[in-house]
Amino acid sequence: MIRGVSATKFTPYGTITRQQAALMLERTLEYLGVDRCRKRVKYRALPHIHQLKDLDYF
Repeated sequence: MIRGVSATKFTPYGTITRQQAALMLERTLEYLGVDRCRKRVKYRALPHIHQLKDLDYF
């Protein structure tokens, strides 16, 4: 889920970009076996997902 900044360096307290955070979330969901299918998203979660998308988190 998380990789270093290079093949030999890992900075656990460094800052990350939104893109890096989204990638880590995607890897975590994939690891947990969460289906990406939109039909499986709970209806009540959709407004929150759209809000994050509108804020350019995804």
